Amino acid sequence: MKLISIIGSPRSGTTYIAQQVAKILNVNLLPEAQWIISTIQGKEFNEYTKENWASVINALSISRNNFSRQQVIEIVLAYEKNNGLSISDAFIEHTPQNVLYLKKILNKVDFDHIIAPIRHPWLSISSLAAQKWFFHSEFRAAIFNFRCLFNLYL
Repeated sequence: MKLISIIGSPRSGTTYIAQQVAKILNVNLLPEAQWIISTIQGKEFNEYTKENWASVINALSISRNNFSRQQVIEIVLAYEKNNGLSISDAFIEHTPQNVLYLKKILNKVDFDHIIAPIRHPWLSISSLAAQKWFFHSEFRAAIFNFRCLFNLYL
């Protein structure tokens, strides 16, 4: 199974690009795999992960020291099987904020392809500011957006 990671700042088009790549490759587009960084950092899974990956959440209780590409593939295959999906030849990981932890992720999981869509920063910032996480603050959204962009180049 190929592993493809699409990273960038939130609201930069990662989900749209993931949808297009999934169509081209004819693979299942699964929910964002926020569990990857949670596992690597040894943190609790958030509600999004618990809700969207519930069918394999027990398989996600892996030691972060042993986390690897093979375990990601096993989890994805279990998710597809448990949800009655056909088995894909590729997994498209499209959690945008994973760019903030890219070095840690790449130390554990070897992706076949990494795609980073770049959207004009002002468009991403204004879209982020409209979200509840930033309380309509362009300044906070800009800081977060630029943190994500800088991590692409470090």
